[in-house]
Amino acid sequence: MKPKSSHNPRGNLFTSTLSQIINMKHELVQLEAIIDGKSFDQYFGKLYHQTKGAPALPTRLMVGLPYLKYAFKLSDENIILQFMENPYWHIFVVMITFSLSLHAIQAV
Repeated sequence: MKPKSSHNPRGNLFTSTLSQIINMKHELVQLEAIIDGKSFDQYFGKLYHQTKGAPALPTRLMVGLPYLKYAFKLSDENIILQFMENPYWHIFVVMITFSLSLHAIQAV
């Protein structure tokens, strides 16, 4: 199944967007801005089936976490722990808010 968009246009009263709480000049924010995320969706989108399988995680998450793991030389366990604590990593994988359930990223 294709990934759903992580963008929620209505927002949430109790959740701030990351752009409201982080330094937008941070190196990972700048790197995210120059990466063409649509090319990942086009390339990997061919591998998804519309109706079969479990709902997919966002493509940018599936590409971004292995990059961060490699760049920071982390183990599988540590990449998840760091991701849960680091809002800059969330924005790098194009998460709009600083919230993601643990079960969603354990599949990565």
